[in-house]
Amino acid sequence: MIEVMSKSEVEQLKSLLTDKQQTFLDTYAKQSKRSKWIESLCLKRGHSFKEGDPIPSYDNWILEDMLDAGKGNRTYKCECGMPLRYQYIVYHITKDITYKLGEECLSNYTGLTPTAIKDVQESYHSIDLERDEILVKFKNKDLFNVSRYKYLFKNEKVSYYFEQVKLGLPLSSKQINKLKRLDAEHKHAKKREKVIASLTEKQSDLLQSLSNKEQKELVDKIINQEKNLIKELPGIPDQEIKDFLSNELPLLKRQKETIDDYIYNQSFSGSDVTDINKLMERHSTTLKAIRKGEANLSPKLTEEWKQVQENVKALIRGEEFNYTSFKVTIRNMCIPLRIEPDMFL
Repeated sequence: MIEVMSKSEVEQLKSLLTDKQQTFLDTYAKQSKRSKWIESLCLKRGHSFKEGDPIPSYDNWILEDMLDAGKGNRTYKCECGMPLRYQYIVYHITKDITYKLGEECLSNYTGLTPTAIKDVQESYHSIDLERDEILVKFKNKDLFNVSRYKYLFKNEKVSYYFEQVKLGLPLSSKQINKLKRLDAEHKHAKKREKVIASLTEKQSDLLQSLSNKEQKELVDKIINQEKNLIKELPGIPDQEIKDFLSNELPLLKRQKETIDDYIYNQSFSGSDVTDINKLMERHSTTLKAIRKGEANLSPKLTEEWKQVQENVKALIRGEEFNYTSFKVTIRNMCIPLRIEPDMFL
């Protein structure tokens, strides 16, 4: 684990800041730590909590601060007398008492598990590292241009970033990445609006029937102009897949997996095709493409194409049909015509 700067190093860099800058940085660190503490108490009670939520008060406990004496040092003390590296300063609202505790006593007092306390400790460590990064960046005059993100200044999740920049404090890498992520989400939302506006009523209904995660997946595929390799698959029992294909919507990952399973099962349910309907269900798209480009076939493949057509007619009459030979011949024709073979080939 990367160690945070020593107290003297932090104070030396903070001395370069104005009073307003110091107050802002200290407040940011304390609020971040308090949010993490509340999150841990929420999880203990089975509730969720994320940054930006109103901060509730659980179990009457408020974590005021966590002090770190530094690696190898145990200069702090717990209420029980135990020397500590990490000291948790917690306030009990009802009793109006402040306690200075180590991890074990903190667990006993608050009911938090050692794992939850360890998580708090690691999160606090990350917050201190972020503070150190901001201080070093300030010293090095390493500023990030936020002009392209100004439209986000009313977003509660990052509004204080702009106050931070206005005060002349750099943004941390974590803060910059958050700005970039929100910007990407905003752009995707705009693209999504355009995509939805361009959809037919049926396409829109299919999109809205999906989970938020799959809606995003589908919109991304439409934005990237992803096309389906197959146009129809009448034999598949999945109506959603049929609707996607008939309405020319790109297939989702799970739908493609369903099709792969269907084709795999079909290949073992009977390798021979003895019915013209079954043959056309599988290969009509490829056969139509070959018909369209038949003028470009070599003399040898032209003869083989004529033979394929005769064999299909024989199948219609109920005569013997060599399905394996049919597939090999069709595959050979797809190569010079640059046709994407259907899934059954």
